[in-house]
Amino acid sequence: MPKQVNRVPGIKPLTAGGYQARVSHRGFEESQSFKTLDDARRWQNNLKADLQRAPEDIVRAKKQWTASAIGASGVVSEPFSKLDDAVYWLNQARVLLIRGEELPNRKEKVLLGTYCWEWLESEYSDNKSRKGTYASQLRLHVDPYLGSLDLRAITARQLDQWVQDLKTRGVGTSTIRGACSAVSRMLKKATKAGIITKTPWVNIEVPSAKRSPKAKAFNERDLLNLAEACGKYRLLVLILGHCGLRIGEATYLKKKHLDFQANTIHIIEAWTTTRSGKRIPGPPKNGEPREVPIPGRLRQDLLALASPLDQDDFIFVGKRGGALNSDHFRDKWFKPGAESLGIQNAGVHMLRHTCASLLLRIGTPITTVSAILGHSGVDITLKTYAHFYVEDSFAAMAKLSDHLDSFTE
Repeated sequence: MPKQVNRVPGIKPLTAGGYQARVSHRGFEESQSFKTLDDARRWQNNLKADLQRAPEDIVRAKKQWTASAIGASGVVSEPFSKLDDAVYWLNQARVLLIRGEELPNRKEKVLLGTYCWEWLESEYSDNKSRKGTYASQLRLHVDPYLGSLDLRAITARQLDQWVQDLKTRGVGTSTIRGACSAVSRMLKKATKAGIITKTPWVNIEVPSAKRSPKAKAFNERDLLNLAEACGKYRLLVLILGHCGLRIGEATYLKKKHLDFQANTIHIIEAWTTTRSGKRIPGPPKNGEPREVPIPGRLRQDLLALASPLDQDDFIFVGKRGGALNSDHFRDKWFKPGAESLGIQNAGVHMLRHTCASLLLRIGTPITTVSAILGHSGVDITLKTYAHFYVEDSFAAMAKLSDHLDSFTE
């Protein structure tokens, strides 16, 4: 038989087409078929290189890399499709052995749908606002679609496809980003816990955040007229517009939260929503209590409303005497009141923006505005209300011009 020209050692052409590549190394042998010679060469070279660099505790068998470590309960072995994953696991196992901890075990199936709720409880047990937000994401957009998958076997491709499916179903950008944040954080936690060797959250195409619409506020006259249009909830509208409370904070106010001697409203708790949609008390949005001064023009009305109440009675109540439901207030009082005045697209949260707008307009330092609103940082206040500075800059520039004119006359 004539000698083949340019024959590659360990690679032979197949009768049916394609090529078979073979690698032998220290008694180990493995072969695989490919359509092209280049693919066969690439696989052969890569496998040879991996066999050369593989640690002694990692062996190649049945087209997998198996890493082994001796723990307190005996030898623990884990199979991997990639050598780098096996090396990562082995290094992690060595660190755990030094600490005297259990080795990471990947044999028992870990359902994402089970682990995601364990992660939520462990990470956000004290932050009911953030916990409720993530709970909603997990319940609606994560668990139903990824919950049945083994956490250890999830791939970047599956995660990317999940995100694309959310887009196709018309889920909003901010909701998708929230769900992605929950999943990526959960996978990072699973990596640190040794459940997976490394997170598959790599190069996932998350939709870009849309620029938030500029915060809109009522002017002074509309605020006062809207308060009158809301009838028995006039004072609630004024509290929201003057003090910048969130609606969940305002509707949770009790008499004990009002200190008329110090002239202060103590924002300690607020209504929040569980993953099932139930309304329960929890901490304010950023988890920090705060104190808001009672405006002088509202003090007497607020005092008159609170005086006959017991300490644990709610300030603003519904038809049955319990705490006022914010949805009921919005649908039955606020929206009809705004429409009666010809104010279009009015939202209750605009009252909070109104407070910020008025405070900035009268020259209140941004740090003070941030503290009154209960933002976690001044940067959030600046980002949300920067355009109010732009609006007032024209008046400021006019004053500067008049000031300079006084030196030229």
